[in-house]
Amino acid sequence: MLGIRSLTTTVLYLFVAWQLSAQEQKTTYTLTDWFPYGWEQDGEPRGFLVELALALDEGTGMDSAIALAPVSRVIHLMKSGQYDLSIIFRGDKLEDKVDHLLSFACIRTVVISLKNKPVRLLEDMNGLRVAFSNSGYFINNQRPDLEIEGVQVSSPAMMFRMLLRGRIQAFVTDEAVLAAYRANLHEDYSLSEDDWSLIAEPYFLDALELTLAVPKSKQIVPMKQRLAGIADNPDVRAKVQSIFNRYGLTQATACLDNRVK
Repeated sequence: MLGIRSLTTTVLYLFVAWQLSAQEQKTTYTLTDWFPYGWEQDGEPRGFLVELALALDEGTGMDSAIALAPVSRVIHLMKSGQYDLSIIFRGDKLEDKVDHLLSFACIRTVVISLKNKPVRLLEDMNGLRVAFSNSGYFINNQRPDLEIEGVQVSSPAMMFRMLLRGRIQAFVTDEAVLAAYRANLHEDYSLSEDDWSLIAEPYFLDALELTLAVPKSKQIVPMKQRLAGIADNPDVRAKVQSIFNRYGLTQATACLDNRVK
């Protein structure tokens, strides 16, 4: 009897250890933690990139974990190769570190300003106090050619507040953020009609390619092949396009011939 109990305990221990090992080996998406890309609600990850990751899991039969982190942290992890998968904009000086498995869409960078001092050309930003994130295409490409008072801000929500309170005169974000705010997708990330009445028409800059990225350093060929192969799956294309539609980005996929749409 003691032997049976001991055997049962051993089997149970091995089963639990196997479960823990499987969890440890679970593929993880590391995604940006700002609205609408990713946020936590009721203890669960939500957002645009989160839904894209889940759609890819559904199409491949994978069961990935999702970790949300600030943009600077995501960029650091990508530079060091300490992540499994991410959905990012192509660029950010990461091309030597990253393999882009597939492209989703092109999302434009946008300058938001006030009607009393609207930005209609890139040169209009000269002399202004402008907020932008501490990484990304703008800071690496347009920022060096401008004479602005730059303010690095961690989230678009803070940028909107600073603009409406007169602490900055413009900020740089992207059209996914703008579309989500315009559509009032979340009560915690919305503006009143009075607020919108103060904001000028957006000035759009370059379009950036949104891609599924993996580290070059990771030898995960079967997973890479499985993910790259779903670009031609019509069910996945339809699912991903429905996500773009829901977030007000109905035309974003039109720029790519090899897109997931």
